[in-house]
Amino acid sequence: MIYIGIDPGLTGAIGVMFPYEEQAVYDLPTMQNVRAAEKGRVRLHLDPVALANLLAPFDPTECRVFIEYTQAGMKGALANYSLGHSSGIIMGVLSAMGFIYELVRPQEWKKEFGLIKAEKDASRKQAIALFPSLPLTRKKDHGRAEAILLAVYGHRHFTGPVF
Repeated sequence: MIYIGIDPGLTGAIGVMFPYEEQAVYDLPTMQNVRAAEKGRVRLHLDPVALANLLAPFDPTECRVFIEYTQAGMKGALANYSLGHSSGIIMGVLSAMGFIYELVRPQEWKKEFGLIKAEKDASRKQAIALFPSLPLTRKKDHGRAEAILLAVYGHRHFTGPVF
């Protein structure tokens, strides 16, 4: 079984735990918003085609996917919209490709690693301690760290068949 954790959002990532203790992390692919670019603004959003291409090598019947369940918060309207938009794209691509996924509240998986109310960098340090060979050296790699920790959480708590 392959366990996939997804931290949604424009700085999010995908963490993969393959059988036999192998892991990988990938940044979520983004693309320039064409209408904003026409007006000289830089606005990114998730690239669904690139996301599908990234997931294409994986057999949905051999994978279990865990997505961090995001809710509107105190971030502001545009940030909340962007996060919801990214989450919707992720769920749509996964569904279209035949993946079964579960939404996991941040409080659930973070409790597993002692990260409740911890700074973002704490998840990166935890992931480095578990997987020192993963590319998590930059402060901004917290999305990658959270994605792989979600995959670990899923691996530890998954008890049923995919179908």
